[in-house]
Order: sequence, then structure tokens, then C-alpha cells
Amino acid sequence: MYPLAKDADAHERRAIGHDLRSGSGSYCADFVVDAGELAGAHALGVVVGDGDRVRLLQYAPLGSDTDRGGQRLLARADFMVNSDVHTLARHAVPRTDPDSDAAAFACLYAGLDGQVGALLPCDEKVFRRLRALEGVLGNALKHAAGVHPDKHRLASLHSRNILDGALLFRYCSLPRPLQRDLALAVGTDRATVLQTLRSVDAQSAWL
Repeated sequence: MYPLAKDADAHERRAIGHDLRSGSGSYCADFVVDAGELAGAHALGVVVGDGDRVRLLQYAPLGSDTDRGGQRLLARADFMVNSDVHTLARHAVPRTDPDSDAAAFACLYAGLDGQVGALLPCDEKVFRRLRALEGVLGNALKHAAGVHPDKHRLASLHSRNILDGALLFRYCSLPRPLQRDLALAVGTDRATVLQTLRSVDAQSAWL
């Protein structure tokens, strides 16, 4: 067997196994697959349950030493879930681009406290639109105990290739005038934002 890549950030990893006394977490791993990007470098993501967070790693064999490519797994996203993650499972989902028939696979995760969530791949245009919307929602809405979702949910602010679905879908319950204003703030309209959220919701219909 020839190792193609390894997780080089040893100082960020937790020990394998679970200690009920110390609460330390364990590793579990699976994949997020976006077959529509097979010609590029972002087709396959390695999802790792690392204690109370979920990490998305990617292999970049053609990367240079400056961008930490080669035989290293690059951390693309790091998301807090507030519970030790012990189970990951892959599931086929429709793509957010209705004109694409390429395959896509989401990764379901389950926490020790009973929570269930999923990492869903989305197309670049959808991601950019929802990233802009997430930014204005984070500043426009009130949050429990004044905890900003960026500071609370993202364990590593330099890894921003993931969206907070719980925050984004709060848009659907807002008054229509506020929905319109927030959509205008990101350069689009209310109908387009709702259609984009529906395409993401269709991916999670199996949950």
C-alpha cells in the first residue's frame, strides 16, 4: 500500500477512542463527493468527526509547497457541532444546479447527544449567493445570548468553505419586507434567494 496523503496537523487532532471521564472524542471518517467537479481539484472531500467538530479535508496532489499541497490533506472547513461526533454516513443527493445530472453525495453525521446533521455539496454559484446572504443575516438578526454565529460555530476562521444551514434557513421565517431588503443587500431578489434555499432543502429531503 502506498500512502497518497496524510493529515499533517497533528497538534489539532484528538486521541482515537472515547473517554467518558475526560470527554475526549474519537475519529470517524467518510466522504463528500461532487462529481460535477471531477475535472478540478475539489471533487472529493474527506469528512472527519474530530471530537465536537466536523472537519473537511481535501487532497491536492498538484499543489506547491507554498499552498501545502502534495501529500498533505488540506483543511478546507472546520465546523463546531457541540457534541462528540461518532458516526458518519454517505448518501446520494440531487445537485443544487437543476441543469446538471452529475452525481453528488452528502455526508450525514450523528452526535453523541442525539443530534443529526449533514454536509451537503453545492454548486459554486449557489455557494457564493448563500455566503453573501449568510454574512448579512449574521449582522441583521438577533442571536441567543448575543453569540455571533461566526465566532460560535466556526472553529477555524481561516477555513470558510462551509455554510451554516441553521442560520440561512432563518431567512424563510422573516417578514417579507425584511426578506426583500436582505436580498437586495446581496444583489439579488427575494424569489431567487428562496429558490436557492429550496434547491438546498431538496438535497436534505432524505433526512
